Amino acid sequence: MTDGGGSDIEVALRLAAMAAPVALEYFERGVQSWSKADGTVVGEADLAVDKLIAAELAKVRPGDGVLSDPIPRVVRELLSSWDC
Repeated sequence: MTDGGGSDIEVALRLAAMAAPVALEYFERGVQSWSKADGTVVGEADLAVDKLIAAELAKVRPGDGVLSDPIPRVVRELLSSWDC
């Protein structure tokens, strides 16, 4: 995925195809999970998939930022307050 080609949907589909086996591996063997400060849960699979997607997206869309659920709430609130 270093070519950067394709539409946003094509990139999203490739990322999902790459992430699916990672998530499935955790599903099959079980995961450890933790409660975040806001009371929601994050698990090993969430973090592994998040890391994979962020790394691969950086290769094909280096100028894009990544905002995902495992990011702490305070960061999400700060980003949501920006006037983009």
